[in-house]
Amino acid sequence: MGPGFADRHVIVTGGALSIGVEIARQFCRDGAMVSIFDYNKEALDEATGQLRSQGYKVNPFFVDVSNQEQVVEA
Repeated sequence: MGPGFADRHVIVTGGALSIGVEIARQFCRDGAMVSIFDYNKEALDEATGQLRSQGYKVNPFFVDVSNQEQVVEA
């Protein structure tokens, strides 16, 4: 990823588990404001807590990205 993400807003879909949460973490390290979209509420809450405990500002959204209305609402 690298420089250029400071003051940018990034949405990571599937961001609550495995690769998704690591991608979110890297964007946070690179200075981006990160929103995590995921339909697994438990994993979303855990990932959000984990990232916030590391000092990162993240916005969690309980969203099923296959549902257009939920995506637009988020």
